[in-house]
Amino acid sequence: SGQAYTILPSQSFIRDLASQVTALISSYSTIASNAGAGKFGDGIISAPGICFTEDTDTGIRRTASGTFALVSNGADVLSVAPAGVSITGTASISGILTSNSGSIIANNSTDGQSSYILFRNAGFAKFNIQRDGSNNLKFNHNESGSSTVFTLSTTGAAVTGTLSATGDITGSSGIIWATKSGTPQLNLTNSSGTTK
Repeated sequence: SGQAYTILPSQSFIRDLASQVTALISSYSTIASNAGAGKFGDGIISAPGICFTEDTDTGIRRTASGTFALVSNGADVLSVAPAGVSITGTASISGILTSNSGSIIANNSTDGQSSYILFRNAGFAKFNIQRDGSNNLKFNHNESGSSTVFTLSTTGAAVTGTLSATGDITGSSGIIWATKSGTPQLNLTNSSGTTK
C-alpha cells in the first residue's frame, strides 16, 4: 500500500501574515497622518478634496496658497482668499448684510455694461439701483431699469416724474430747472393741494 504522508502548513502563512500586517500599518500611517489628522488633498473642481459619497463633485477644494473654494455640482460657487470672499452666482440672504468700515460693491467686469443692486419683495414693485453703461447712477422702479425715476451723472441730477420734497430745494451756485416737453415749468402745491 506504500508510505503514508501528512501535509502540514509551512511557515509561509506566518510570512504572508507579517507582510500583510506591515502593509496595513503603512497604509494606516498614511491615513493617520492625513485624513485621520484632518488633512486632505487639494482636489480638483470635478472632485474636491473633501466631498460626499453620494455627490463626489460637491464639497471643498484648495485652489491656491491660502485659498479654498466651495464646489457645487462641479463648479466653484464661493471662494475664500486672503483678500476676501468671492461669490459666483446669486447669494440669497435672509438676514442683514452689513459692512463695518468696508464697502459693498456691485461690480461688472466689462466696462460699459450695467450693474445692479436689486430690492425685491413678493407682491410689491421691484426697485433697483443701477450703474448704466455710461457710468450714470440710476434709481429704477422695476428690475429691468426701463422705469428710471432718478439719475445721477457727472453733470448733475435728473428726476423723471414727480419730485416731492418735505424740506427745502436750493441751488446755491446753479439753477433749478423744471421742464415739461422742453418748456420750463414749475408747479408749487401747498399743503391744501392748491397748485400755484
